[in-house]
Amino acid sequence: RRGDALFRPFVDHIWVDENGFEPSADFIERFLDQPYDKHGQNPRYIDTNLKSVRLRALMEGAPDAFANWNLRCERMRNTAKAKLLARASLAESKRAATDRAREEDAVRQAQLRTRIQALTGREADLERNQLEAEQAINEGLYRGIIDPSVKVDVAGMVLLSATPYPL
Repeated sequence: RRGDALFRPFVDHIWVDENGFEPSADFIERFLDQPYDKHGQNPRYIDTNLKSVRLRALMEGAPDAFANWNLRCERMRNTAKAKLLARASLAESKRAATDRAREEDAVRQAQLRTRIQALTGREADLERNQLEAEQAINEGLYRGIIDPSVKVDVAGMVLLSATPYPL
């Protein structure tokens, strides 16, 4: 819970084209970040889910585009993940979270050290063990912030066509 409070989980959208390049912000806004519209209420576009039959027809109509499809999907997933990890905003969030964690931990560890100095015998040993355990946990927390777990939750395909695609 502490890790989530310091470095909150987040969702980010990363669009990449078939070559792994990010489209311009204008292109994303105009064509990709639009509400789903399966009935064509917006005269500019209509969304169609690529069910098995449609996907098969698309693959037959553009076989070169679907050659090595599994490898292409894996490459695009890895490309999107690498782009996320390279973002300056992520680096800044990690730095800020680590700084906050270290500041909080310094206060807590100072309190424990002060308590240890006032104690003797078994009580002092228990507090030293507590301090060591917290320091080990904190180091793991810092590593988790510095090298976060990234989950690519959804990967999909968007086909943009100037004319209705015959599916």
